[in-house]
Amino acid sequence: MSKVKYYYDSETLSYRRIERKKRTTFKYIVVFLTASALFAFLMLVIASQYFESPSEKALKRELQNMQLQYEFLDKQMDEAIAALESVEQRDNAIYRLYFSANPIPEEQRRQGFGGINRYKKFEGYDNSKLIKEANKKMDILQK
Repeated sequence: MSKVKYYYDSETLSYRRIERKKRTTFKYIVVFLTASALFAFLMLVIASQYFESPSEKALKRELQNMQLQYEFLDKQMDEAIAALESVEQRDNAIYRLYFSANPIPEEQRRQGFGGINRYKKFEGYDNSKLIKEANKKMDILQK
């Protein structure tokens, strides 16, 4: 409860009670609500910088899972490439010798990988390097 305030009325030589007008009370309420809303908005903005929402946590977890899967696929592609290189070496060393065939030149084996930048569409993302490397290895396996 607010403190009762008085003023001295010199005409009647008595103290009179000061009563607030409804307009003044309304102004105080509007100022208080505006300040409260502004403070709440600022706290929301600041809190959103330091705390993650559940959807952001789910997206980060999904991104980590995707990166883990890419790394797993990358290892599998490395193993497949190693197996193909082994076959290539056996082809050059054994089969070509037995059948008296000329070895296939390295340029002919690696055809179609020079020239244009076919991985340009994967640039500009956070995981561009990971995606480009996976696509390069897949192209090597397919050729």
